[in-house]
Amino acid sequence: MNAFRLLGFASLLFLSPAFSAPATVAPAVGSGAASPKADPFAKWEKEIAAFEASDRKSPPPKNPILFVGSSTFRKWSTLSEDFSGLPVLNRGFGGSNFPDLNHFFDRLVLPYAPKTVVVYEGDNDIAQGHPPAQVLADWQIFADKVRSSIPEARVIFISIKPSLKRESLLPVQNQANAAIRADIGTRENMVFLDIVPAMLDPSGRPEEKLLSSDKLHMSPAGYALWREKLGPLLRK
Repeated sequence: MNAFRLLGFASLLFLSPAFSAPATVAPAVGSGAASPKADPFAKWEKEIAAFEASDRKSPPPKNPILFVGSSTFRKWSTLSEDFSGLPVLNRGFGGSNFPDLNHFFDRLVLPYAPKTVVVYEGDNDIAQGHPPAQVLADWQIFADKVRSSIPEARVIFISIKPSLKRESLLPVQNQANAAIRADIGTRENMVFLDIVPAMLDPSGRPEEKLLSSDKLHMSPAGYALWREKLGPLLRK
């Protein structure tokens, strides 16, 4: 076989599929750089923006008694009636926790220059697995923000309430409540309102009549109890 025939044969072998060079494999999607983390606070943006739109349309009272916290406040639809004659403003949102409230502090608290801030948080924090030490630390962040930015404001923290849905979490809730109560005892112009004893039945279980059908949120009777306990503090 001459040189030209050998060269032609070798060329055929090289070009045949069995001898083709391996194709370049593209890296799998997601196997390279880490995906950007989702903003954990973005889910509240629509609700916070709605508050701001409401303020532009109808200016809130000056130096109000500001209620901030989770859905236990958000669902308090009779708040203005329950504290008639007082400049109350409800800014409870969703199923928020302390980190959410702290994140939106500059939009939910600061613009109103409240004379009193009533806080209900910690319930969802515990349910989401936050230990009492973390709930305490997050409360302290909030309390420090108030004191540094609105020095004259009074703060009333309502203790984490007992509920049938979260009855198994009562011991952890009690630890968080005790820690926050102790911290408030070291601060000026801050009050711990312990609502727990009044919300337990004689056997020490959460009182069913004070809770809505979901066994977590408040019934009208529950809000009436809170009005009774909170009213004297707000009128001081």
